[in-house]
Amino acid sequence: MAVRRAYADEYAVRVNRAVELLVDRSPADAVRALQAEHLLSERQGRRYVNVALARPDGVVVPERTAVFTVRLAPSLIAGLREVARSRGMTLSAVVADAVRVYLDRAGERPVARRVEVEFVGDRLADARLAQAYAALAPERRGVTDNERRDDEREQHRRDDFAAGRPVGQGRGDRRPGVLGSPASGADDPEPDRRVA
Repeated sequence: MAVRRAYADEYAVRVNRAVELLVDRSPADAVRALQAEHLLSERQGRRYVNVALARPDGVVVPERTAVFTVRLAPSLIAGLREVARSRGMTLSAVVADAVRVYLDRAGERPVARRVEVEFVGDRLADARLAQAYAALAPERRGVTDNERRDDEREQHRRDDFAAGRPVGQGRGDRRPGVLGSPASGADDPEPDRRVA
């Protein structure tokens, strides 16, 4: 069964615990105590005790890291790799130092920040635009002239029906009979005229 390696912070905590145990115990007793506390093998416990013997003041416990992917220009990446190589550091350590320095400087004086968002080739751009528009300009409903006319027409239909007149005759925008009801009759699947 493959066991994962300890994270840097776990490693530092175990080394520092070994330093504490070595104050009043022999190295062999410190190994056994580490085994019991951290569920380690004897070999792992011995490695932590050996580091503790080499560094009696202990080690700094680093903050646990996480993956953070960014896109940078190739020239900037090449420069970061060159600095990492020349200093004997990892690329992550160089970037972390640079970001720390930037954040320290940014904390000294407030920096005006501007956020620009541009959806390019976004399949949801129309939906997002509609959503933003709906939030900024909510819909207002009002009665339009067409709706007012519809209400009047409905009232005229009721009046005609109540008076016993044919419903809808003589009231409307169009000439009577132009767009009236179709003549009732059986459906005829054949066209009225033949194509010549």
